Formats: sequence, structure tokens, C-alpha cells
Amino acid sequence: MGRISFALLSTVAVLVLLFGYRTSTGESAEQVQAAPAVPAPAPVAGARTVTGPAVTTSRGVVQVRITLQDNKISVSEAVRFPNEPGRHREINSRAIPQLNAQAVRAQSADIDAVTGATATSQGYRDSLQAALDEAGLT
Repeated sequence: MGRISFALLSTVAVLVLLFGYRTSTGESAEQVQAAPAVPAPAPVAGARTVTGPAVTTSRGVVQVRITLQDNKISVSEAVRFPNEPGRHREINSRAIPQLNAQAVRAQSADIDAVTGATATSQGYRDSLQAALDEAGLT
């Protein structure tokens, strides 16, 4: 009787552990939270492209690339940003296009944060400002 009880309890314990076990991929927060880098656009005559540094925020990594035509921002795009499934993907799918458009309109990093995407907005501004500095447009 003791062996049967022990075997039964052992089986239940193993099942509880198996169903409660969650695996870890071993990836860093940056790898999980950052969208894959966007390929550089095809070169346009007279245009130059500058990529800002990857800025780590509380929500993940943000990196901006700008295309300059006659020393004016013709394209600004986030090439890396928090994009894990769920709320961040939903928020940033709305926020990133707004930040891209604001940067082109403002021709500077003096852009407004997008509601709900404060950390991403700050990372975007920081990477954008660094790209503008590198391009000599500050």
C-alpha cells in the first residue's frame, strides 16, 4: 500500500511540475522586444542616409534612420522598435508612423510624444537627434 501511495503521489507531483513549467528561450530583452532591422532604401541621386544609434528604453530598443535630400529630411523611419506580440505591437503600429511623419514635418527631433508610447517616443527622438547630429544638421 505504501508503494502505491508513493507512486501515485510521485506521478501527481511530476504532472504538476510539467504543467506548471514555462520554458525560457534564453533571449535577451533586446532580442525579444526589438523588431527586425528594416533594410535600407534604394539610394536616390543626391540623397544620403544616416542611421542613429540603437537607444534602449524601458520598453525595448528604438533606432531611427533618416534619408536626407538637400540637407532636409525626406524620410524618417524607425528601423528597430518594441514589437513583441500584444499591446506593444498594437501601440507601436500606430505610434511609429506618426513619429516618422512628425520628424519629416518638423525637420528636427523636436516632435511630440505619441500617447501611450512615451518610452518609444523618447527613444525615437534620441536616436533621431543623434542621426541629425551625425549628419551635421543640429
